[in-house]
Amino acid sequence: MHYHVAESDSLKKAFGSDEAVGMIKLLMSDTDGLADSIGKLGQVKGMEKAMAIMRGGLLAARTSFLWLNAAMYANPAGLVVAGVVALTAGVTAAIYYWDDLKATIFQSQLFDVLTLQFLSWPFLLVSHLCNSSL
Repeated sequence: MHYHVAESDSLKKAFGSDEAVGMIKLLMSDTDGLADSIGKLGQVKGMEKAMAIMRGGLLAARTSFLWLNAAMYANPAGLVVAGVVALTAGVTAAIYYWDDLKATIFQSQLFDVLTLQFLSWPFLLVSHLCNSSL
Protein backbone atom coordinates (compact mmCIF):
# COMPACT_ATOMS: atom_id res chain seq x y z
CA MET A 1 0.00 0.00 0.00
CA HIS A 2 1.19 3.44 -0.80
CA TYR A 3 0.18 6.46 1.20
CA HIS A 4 -0.17 9.98 0.01
CA VAL A 5 1.43 12.93 1.79
CA ALA A 6 -1.99 14.05 3.09
CA GLU A 7 -2.60 10.64 4.69
CA SER A 8 0.85 10.68 6.31
CA ASP A 9 0.23 14.18 7.68
CA SER A 10 -3.15 13.09 9.08
CA LEU A 11 -1.58 10.06 10.75
CA LYS A 12 1.23 12.18 12.21
CA LYS A 13 -1.31 14.67 13.54
CA ALA A 14 -3.39 11.86 15.08
CA PHE A 15 -0.52 9.86 16.60
CA GLY A 16 2.02 12.60 17.22
CA SER A 17 5.32 11.13 15.95
CA ASP A 18 7.00 9.74 12.86
CA GLU A 19 7.68 6.47 14.69
CA ALA A 20 3.98 5.98 15.41
CA VAL A 21 3.12 6.78 11.78
CA GLY A 22 5.71 4.22 10.62
CA MET A 23 4.24 1.57 12.92
CA ILE A 24 0.68 2.27 11.75
CA LYS A 25 1.79 2.06 8.09
CA LEU A 26 3.56 -1.23 8.78
CA LEU A 27 0.53 -2.71 10.50
CA MET A 28 -1.82 -1.49 7.77
CA SER A 29 0.34 -3.01 5.06
CA ASP A 30 0.30 -6.43 6.74
CA THR A 31 -3.46 -6.73 7.26
CA ASP A 32 -3.80 -8.83 4.12
CA GLY A 33 -1.26 -11.32 5.44
CA LEU A 34 -3.11 -11.43 8.77
CA ALA A 35 -6.40 -12.10 7.01
CA ASP A 36 -4.80 -14.95 5.05
CA SER A 37 -3.41 -16.47 8.27
CA ILE A 38 -6.80 -16.30 9.97
CA GLY A 39 -8.43 -17.89 6.92
CA LYS A 40 -5.89 -20.74 6.89
CA LEU A 41 -6.39 -21.34 10.61
CA GLY A 42 -10.14 -21.59 10.08
CA GLN A 43 -9.61 -24.21 7.37
CA VAL A 44 -7.75 -26.58 9.65
CA LYS A 45 -9.96 -29.67 9.81
CA GLY A 46 -8.82 -30.86 13.23
CA MET A 47 -9.79 -27.57 14.85
CA GLU A 48 -13.53 -28.30 14.58
CA LYS A 49 -13.04 -31.72 16.16
CA ALA A 50 -10.90 -30.26 18.96
CA MET A 51 -13.57 -27.65 19.68
CA ALA A 52 -16.27 -30.34 19.78
CA ILE A 53 -14.20 -32.41 22.22
CA MET A 54 -13.57 -29.35 24.39
CA ARG A 55 -17.28 -28.48 24.34
CA GLY A 56 -18.11 -32.04 25.45
CA GLY A 57 -15.53 -31.90 28.24
CA LEU A 58 -16.92 -28.61 29.53
CA LEU A 59 -20.45 -30.02 29.46
CA ALA A 60 -19.29 -33.05 31.46
CA ALA A 61 -17.54 -30.81 34.00
CA ARG A 62 -20.67 -28.67 34.35
CA THR A 63 -22.81 -31.77 34.95
CA SER A 64 -20.34 -33.05 37.56
CA PHE A 65 -20.42 -29.76 39.44
CA LEU A 66 -24.23 -29.72 39.38
CA TRP A 67 -24.28 -33.19 40.95
CA LEU A 68 -21.69 -32.14 43.51
CA ASN A 69 -23.77 -29.10 44.45
CA ALA A 70 -26.89 -31.25 44.76
CA ALA A 71 -25.03 -33.64 47.07
CA MET A 72 -23.77 -30.74 49.19
CA TYR A 73 -27.28 -29.32 49.53
CA ALA A 74 -28.74 -32.73 50.40
CA ASN A 75 -26.25 -33.31 53.21
CA PRO A 76 -28.09 -32.82 56.52
CA ALA A 77 -24.87 -32.22 58.46
CA GLY A 78 -24.36 -28.95 56.61
CA LEU A 79 -27.94 -27.91 57.36
CA VAL A 80 -27.50 -28.74 61.05
CA VAL A 81 -24.30 -26.70 61.23
CA ALA A 82 -25.98 -23.79 59.43
CA GLY A 83 -28.94 -24.01 61.83
CA VAL A 84 -26.70 -23.97 64.91
CA VAL A 85 -24.78 -20.99 63.54
CA ALA A 86 -28.04 -19.13 62.80
CA LEU A 87 -29.44 -19.92 66.27
CA THR A 88 -26.20 -18.76 67.93
CA ALA A 89 -26.27 -15.53 65.92
CA GLY A 90 -29.92 -14.93 66.85
CA VAL A 91 -29.35 -15.52 70.58
CA THR A 92 -26.24 -13.34 70.52
CA ALA A 93 -28.13 -10.52 68.80
CA ALA A 94 -31.03 -10.83 71.27
CA ILE A 95 -28.65 -10.60 74.22
CA TYR A 96 -26.75 -7.66 72.74
CA TYR A 97 -29.87 -5.69 71.79
CA TRP A 98 -32.04 -6.85 74.73
CA ASP A 99 -32.77 -3.39 76.17
CA ASP A 100 -33.81 -1.95 72.81
CA LEU A 101 -35.76 -5.08 71.94
CA LYS A 102 -37.59 -5.11 75.28
CA ALA A 103 -38.49 -1.42 75.02
CA THR A 104 -39.78 -1.86 71.49
CA ILE A 105 -41.86 -4.94 72.29
CA PHE A 106 -43.40 -3.64 75.50
CA GLN A 107 -44.35 -0.30 73.94
CA SER A 108 -46.08 -1.82 70.90
CA GLN A 109 -49.82 -2.27 70.47
CA LEU A 110 -49.23 -5.84 69.33
CA PHE A 111 -47.80 -6.64 72.77
CA ASP A 112 -50.92 -5.20 74.41
CA VAL A 113 -53.20 -7.31 72.21
CA LEU A 114 -51.18 -10.48 72.75
CA THR A 115 -51.02 -9.90 76.51
CA LEU A 116 -54.77 -9.37 76.65
CA GLN A 117 -55.39 -12.55 74.65
CA PHE A 118 -52.91 -14.56 76.70
CA LEU A 119 -54.27 -13.40 80.04
CA SER A 120 -57.93 -13.60 79.08
CA TRP A 121 -58.08 -17.14 77.67
CA PRO A 122 -58.22 -18.91 81.08
CA PHE A 123 -61.17 -16.72 82.10
CA LEU A 124 -62.91 -17.34 78.77
CA LEU A 125 -62.37 -21.09 79.14
CA VAL A 126 -63.79 -21.17 82.65
CA SER A 127 -66.71 -19.04 81.55
CA HIS A 128 -67.40 -21.33 78.61
CA LEU A 129 -67.20 -24.45 80.79
CA CYS A 130 -69.52 -22.96 83.35
CA ASN A 131 -72.10 -21.95 80.75
CA SER A 132 -72.00 -25.28 78.93
CA SER A 133 -72.52 -27.33 82.09
CA LEU A 134 -75.73 -25.50 82.99
